Amino acid sequence: MLTTIRHIQNISIANTPADQLKTIKLSSGENLPTLQDYLVAGTKQNKTKLILEIKASERGKENSLAATRKIVALVEKLQAPGWVDYISFDYEVCQEVMKLAPYAKVAYLNGNKSPAELARANFFGLDYHFSVLQKNPDWIKQAQQNKLTVNVWTVNDKTVMENLLKEKVDFITTNEPEMLLQMLAGK
Repeated sequence: MLTTIRHIQNISIANTPADQLKTIKLSSGENLPTLQDYLVAGTKQNKTKLILEIKASERGKENSLAATRKIVALVEKLQAPGWVDYISFDYEVCQEVMKLAPYAKVAYLNGNKSPAELARANFFGLDYHFSVLQKNPDWIKQAQQNKLTVNVWTVNDKTVMENLLKEKVDFITTNEPEMLLQMLAGK
């Protein structure tokens, strides 16, 4: 399914000081962007929502939660809450975001919680791989009944896209945006 990037240019991201990471040159010649760079650039426009995924730390749960607190504080400091929606595979990270920023739009990625469970915990939405929803065909309707947004990832198959559009999911993450846009234009 998904792989988490833990190294860049053979450098451990979790075990390297931020000042050193900022000096890494990408193949484009640009420096590795920071979260602050991402937020500042994103808040200079008003057409695109910023989706901020908080990864679980390989250094443990406390590091994940500490990073979450710093991330939410940075979003607040840069006055960016209106641009940012949060996602994470880590349920406790999602809960921490909602505790720190009760107005935040938070969606859970892992696929092991029912829409009813997420609604009871005051999530904004679910953000599941399409295979999870294929195994639980009633979850889209349940999510909609519970007023949760539904994002489905990573959908690159036309038939799967067609079925999700018929189910009226809110968002589809794809590596084939042209195909999805053609399907939407044909509606």
